[in-house]
Amino acid sequence: MSNLQMQTKRRLIQILLMVFVTGIIAGCALVEINDTDIAVHTETPSPTATPSPTNTRPPQSTASPTPTFKPTPTVPLLAETDMRLLSGLLYGIDDTIWTIDDEGNSQQLYDCFASRNVSSDLRYALFVEEWNLWLMDHQSCTSRNLTNTSGDEEEFEGGAMWWPGRTDTVLMGVYGAPYSFGSPSTLNIRSGEISVLSEEISSGPSFSPNGRKFAFSGFPDKPLVYDMNSGVNQLEIPRGQLPGEIERIASPAWSHDGTRIAWIAGIEGDDSLKGWNISLIIIELESTNASILHSYLPLGVDGWPLAAEWSPDDKWLALYALAENPKERGIWLIPADGGPGRKLPIVSSGLMFWSPNSDYLLINSLKREPDDEPGVFSEEVWFLRIDTWEIQRIDQLSGASIIDWR
Repeated sequence: MSNLQMQTKRRLIQILLMVFVTGIIAGCALVEINDTDIAVHTETPSPTATPSPTNTRPPQSTASPTPTFKPTPTVPLLAETDMRLLSGLLYGIDDTIWTIDDEGNSQQLYDCFASRNVSSDLRYALFVEEWNLWLMDHQSCTSRNLTNTSGDEEEFEGGAMWWPGRTDTVLMGVYGAPYSFGSPSTLNIRSGEISVLSEEISSGPSFSPNGRKFAFSGFPDKPLVYDMNSGVNQLEIPRGQLPGEIERIASPAWSHDGTRIAWIAGIEGDDSLKGWNISLIIIELESTNASILHSYLPLGVDGWPLAAEWSPDDKWLALYALAENPKERGIWLIPADGGPGRKLPIVSSGLMFWSPNSDYLLINSLKREPDDEPGVFSEEVWFLRIDTWEIQRIDQLSGASIIDWR
C-alpha cells in the first residue's frame, strides 16, 4: 500500500468513526443542492494556483486496505482575490499541513499529516489506529502508540481531544465500548499517566472558554459540568420549561462568552409511535433555564447528532439536522437568541468551521458521485457568506481536510 493510500485510509476511518458516534452515517457521504432562496454561485473565474504538496512517510500502519478518496473535478467557484478571505485557515492534504496567508496564498507548514486533531502549537496530532490512541510529532514526522491496549471493548479509549492551553494533556474517554466516549479521563502524553475524572459513561465533551471546565452528559439524560475546582455538577433544568421529558441529552457546545451551553436533546414527542423529537436546546448557566431553538423528527433512531457550532460572536449556531422530512434535512443556521433558522442548500454532515470574525462558514464534507465505485468519496469545501447568504464551492481546496481557522 502506498504512503498516500495509508494516510487517506486513516483520515477516512477517523471521519467515519466520528460520524458513527454521532449517528449521521446516513448523510455522511451525500451532498445535494436543493432549490432555495439562498444564492448558489455559478461563475467560473480563473483557478488559483495551489502548491503541489510532497508525500512523506506516514505513521506505521498494520490495518487492511479501506476505501480511498477520489479528487473532485476542478471547476473553481471562488475567485482568486477571494482566497484572501480564508486567511488563517489550516488544512491537511496529501500527507502535508498548509495554511493560507494574508494574501490568499497557501504556505506549507509540515511534511506529514495524520489527523485534524492537532495541539494548539501545531506540534502534535492525535489519531486512532486499531482502537489505540497514537501521537504524531509533526517536526520529526514520527508517531508512537500512547495507549497500547488490546482493542477490547473493556479497554477502548476514544474521543480524545487536547485540553485547551496545554500541549501535554489530553482529555479522552476510557472503559467505554467503541462508538461511545466512555468515562472522562486525562492522559499525560509524556508520562502516559491516566486519571479518571468521572465514572459516568458519557458523550463527547465541550470545554469552557477558559479551559477550566467542560460540559458532558451522563448517559442517558443528565447534563453535567466538570469543574477543576469542584468536580462534577449536574445542571438541573426547572420543570415545565420544555414540552416533554428529556429522554436523552448529549453533544454539548459551550458558547464563547461562557454563559450558555447548547445541547442536542431527545424530547418525548406527542406521538409515541414516532419516538423522540430531536431538539437543539440552550441552557443558561446562571439560572439553568432552558429553551428550544430548533426541533425536528429524526430519520431513524440509531446514533446521535453532532454538536452545533457557535459562531465566535455567539449570534449563530450551525447545526446538521438528519430530519425525516427532506425539506428539514440539512445544515441550518439558527439565531442563538431565538427566531426562525435558515437552511443552507446543501445536504451534508460535514464538519463546520467559522471564520474568526463570524462573517463566513466553511463546510468540509464528503461527496459520492453517482458513477463512483462503492467506498470511493470526494472531499470538498463549501464557503458561506453570512451577509449575502451566497454559498460557493472552493475547488482550490478540493481534497483538503480542514483543521482549524485562526
